[in-house]
Amino acid sequence: MRKADEFYLSSIYDEAFNILKKTINKTNVLQLYMKSGLFPISSNDNQEDRILLNDVVNLCIEFIQKNRRDVYLNDQMKELTKDMLLKLVQLVL
Repeated sequence: MRKADEFYLSSIYDEAFNILKKTINKTNVLQLYMKSGLFPISSNDNQEDRILLNDVVNLCIEFIQKNRRDVYLNDQMKELTKDMLLKLVQLVL
């Protein structure tokens, strides 16, 4: 999706997003949230080079709002940093 967005390939972006909408679930939503571009993936990650996928962020937030209990009880919650958790709480509320 990032490459499609970078090169203005909207049909490819839309197709990839449609696939995400069909495959999002309680076991992958937090991974999608972490990789959406809101947060650096590594210490070398440059904020300016990172493309924020707002559609993915919004999809994750909607999913979490509807499935809060299942997502919060998922072991992957432990993988979120303090900043990620704080941002998630702000977005979900």
